[in-house]
Amino acid sequence: MMTSYTISGYRSDFVAPESSVAIHQTLSVVDQAISHMPVHNLLLYPGLPNFSQMRAALVETLSIQPDFSGRLRRNWRDLGRVRICNSEAGILLEEQQVNAPASAINLRCPDQALIFSAPEPAASVVNQDEPLIRLRISRLSDGSAVLGICTIHSLTDGGGLSLFLHNLARILRGQPAQPVELGRYDIEHDFNDWRHGLKMQQATIQRTLFCPSRDIQQVYNGLNSIKRKFSPHQKPHANIKPALYVCIDQSGVEQLYKQHGVVVGHVLNAMVLQALSKTRFAQGKHCIMYVPVLDVRGRIYPDNYTGNAVLMGVSEVAMSLVQEDNLKSLGLKLFADNMKALKKDSLRAFISLMRFFRAEIFFHLLKNEVSIMIDNISELSFASVDLGYGVPNHIQMPPPSGIRMPFVYIYRTQDGGLMFQLSNPFGDCSEFCEQLAITVNKNLPGHGSIIKTEG
Repeated sequence: MMTSYTISGYRSDFVAPESSVAIHQTLSVVDQAISHMPVHNLLLYPGLPNFSQMRAALVETLSIQPDFSGRLRRNWRDLGRVRICNSEAGILLEEQQVNAPASAINLRCPDQALIFSAPEPAASVVNQDEPLIRLRISRLSDGSAVLGICTIHSLTDGGGLSLFLHNLARILRGQPAQPVELGRYDIEHDFNDWRHGLKMQQATIQRTLFCPSRDIQQVYNGLNSIKRKFSPHQKPHANIKPALYVCIDQSGVEQLYKQHGVVVGHVLNAMVLQALSKTRFAQGKHCIMYVPVLDVRGRIYPDNYTGNAVLMGVSEVAMSLVQEDNLKSLGLKLFADNMKALKKDSLRAFISLMRFFRAEIFFHLLKNEVSIMIDNISELSFASVDLGYGVPNHIQMPPPSGIRMPFVYIYRTQDGGLMFQLSNPFGDCSEFCEQLAITVNKNLPGHGSIIKTEG
């Protein structure tokens, strides 16, 4: 049911660095594939500085990280886009008054989250007038405030955005900001790497495209036929289905770390796969296409904290292994697969393959599979961003609107627990949610619960 609030006092402004800056950078091949993917964050604070203070602090922060005020513009001579930053560019800062106290809002409800979320760019983010970072401050009737952030994933990953927010916080508290390296480094790649990458994914590609031949060139021709169906200006489909939530309490998290140590993140991912295998979507299937979001910082972008430092891997996990009911063994298997994917040769092959993939093709290839994308970000650094009124009371990350497959966020909560956020842009995931709660409680009796989202 749509929640109605009275919204007043709206104002907005573009915020840009004071000095004239001109930075022309071609996005990496990984960034190209996700250059149209908006990512949202909602942070509920006890209070926030006024509009003028926020604007002044943003101007100073952008002087240190001017690429955040940039634009994307298509470079028609190759597959890349060029991010252009200059003194006329800027980020969008909005402010509005909402006649409700913090106790009356529930940011997990999609209709309420929409009220507080910063707006997404229009259909084409290659337009030079489109700001790629948008901030919306919603001031509540009890003095608290929600900071809504919308970024384009190719501009920054979560780590880069975290550094930007921490620098903004330092400036607002009168402290020196942390220096930032603006360069973006791309791993080398060539045609032979691409052929190897295509071989790595050939089984999936052939099965999905019903391509009977094992000839790589025929598979590539099949990919090209898909590519031509998508416009470069096409806006990704939004996740309009409500997300569902399963929580592990703090005691359960402590128990997990004692049992599994450094592979606890992979064990959490294994819980997700086990739950998915018990749903009707997995009936009669022989494998699950597991798509982890891998942290490749220091491998592709050494010492660079503003460039995108994640990529999406693809691992085919046999259903028989998932259903063995051995959580530790499955977690170790996922750990080994991830380590293999992060080796230099594997990265070169995958990134070279991404030169020929758009995000639309990536999701198209997996749409008929039992697939799941998992972003395991349990050490959520946004939780410590103090903008002068204390750290956030609550952090919410609506599902990325460009993801077109079942998607799970796993992140730390403020009270030391862990949250699984489940979403499926194509249908209901209540059965999946119930199975995940059962799986959690089977391994951690009494420590898992489904979180209700009614507002």
